[in-house]
Amino acid sequence: MKILIAFLLFTTFSFGSQAELDLMLLEPDSVFTNESLGPDETVLNFYFTGEVIIPENSIQYSIDGIQGKLKENQPLQLKTTKGSHNLQFYVEGGEYYENYSAIYVEGQKEYFFTIYFRQAERMIMTEKPVIYLYPEKTKDVQVEVVPKGDFSFTYPEYTDGWNVRANPDGSLIIDDEKYNYLFWESTEKYTEMNEGDTKGFVVEGENATAFLEEKLITAGLNAQERTDFITYWAPRMTQHENVFIQFKFNSDCNDHATLNITPNPDEIYRIYILWRPTENLVIQPKPQSIPVMKREGFTVVEWGGQKLPTIKNF
Repeated sequence: MKILIAFLLFTTFSFGSQAELDLMLLEPDSVFTNESLGPDETVLNFYFTGEVIIPENSIQYSIDGIQGKLKENQPLQLKTTKGSHNLQFYVEGGEYYENYSAIYVEGQKEYFFTIYFRQAERMIMTEKPVIYLYPEKTKDVQVEVVPKGDFSFTYPEYTDGWNVRANPDGSLIIDDEKYNYLFWESTEKYTEMNEGDTKGFVVEGENATAFLEEKLITAGLNAQERTDFITYWAPRMTQHENVFIQFKFNSDCNDHATLNITPNPDEIYRIYILWRPTENLVIQPKPQSIPVMKREGFTVVEWGGQKLPTIKNF
């Protein structure tokens, strides 16, 4: 079996978008004395397996921050020094990784390890949910958002909720500053859409603006709300030939965040858009019906969404 020998003379590169991971201890499968090595030298041998088929030329690795890439997915042999070392392995172009804490190795020893790749935890952004408040008369309102994941940004700054003076025209006052809406974003664990959950629409990217305009008018969003929504999402959709679009409304938006408002509004309308670029469409989605909002009494409107990963055969 071909062995790749590397003496830590690697080309430096970055693992890019790989998330920071908690480190674990890597235990050797076996250890042998090798008297041909110097007293401070040691050899590390790595074999690769896992839950996935590992694409050719895809394994990247790092030892003590010095990074390299296997030319073939063969066992890897590294000659290094005794002591502590940090190791990391990653499958490029996939969602799999292995990451370990510092290991301690002795001189004149040869170590054998098995690297088992498991599916990585994928994170996704819940992007730009904005909250509009329309009381019948000026009133103080407390707004609490509990995202499924963790806040990545809020504006104005979110501290145990927003305490807002809301006006009938939709303008909001916080600490003597005026805002048009409340804004937040978060990260959450990505869960793939179920195959049976195919209600939605397939839209040519160049028609995304007109499509959104039509659906948002049907829903009852006013001109400012539609403008804010479309100018955020449509430019990204038009970059793709086709996109799959699915909406979530009202209580279904609790899948991403719960919204608590005091005093209680008379009407709350929430609309989240989930969309993804599509190629080779296999399943023809069933069109969704669009519920129409009521604007009676103290009304709250929220919109947000997520761009999902591309699926070639959807």
